[in-house]
Amino acid sequence: MEKIIGSLLILGIITALNVFMFKMLWYGIRSIMKKTIYLPPPHARWARMRAEVIPSDEVKHSLVRYHYENVEYTAFISGYTIYGSKAMIYVKRSNPKVVKEFIPRPPMSVSAAFAYFFIAGMILFIDYVMFSVE
Repeated sequence: MEKIIGSLLILGIITALNVFMFKMLWYGIRSIMKKTIYLPPPHARWARMRAEVIPSDEVKHSLVRYHYENVEYTAFISGYTIYGSKAMIYVKRSNPKVVKEFIPRPPMSVSAAFAYFFIAGMILFIDYVMFSVE
């Protein structure tokens, strides 16, 4: 029983390390390419559009009006993508009442990206050591 628990624990640690490693590699590669770290919502499910900002008393949220397939909708957004009287939003194609704002995270510096590559290499080394011990 203890051997099974130990094997499951090692498998869980290896899985967590590999997920973390792939995330580090993704951030490093996207930063070296000078692109935003996060990708925008997929175009197959989300439609990008401009919305009109409706003046309201809300402090934390802004009310926007948008038209999708000749039907008018309103939604509350947090206000990060408001440019003057327009806002850039993503509307779910299957359910146009669902609205999402995409706030891109800027790329890291080149030295930070190389540090991420170094950490990912160390995780690969730890994986190698963990697999060679068993």
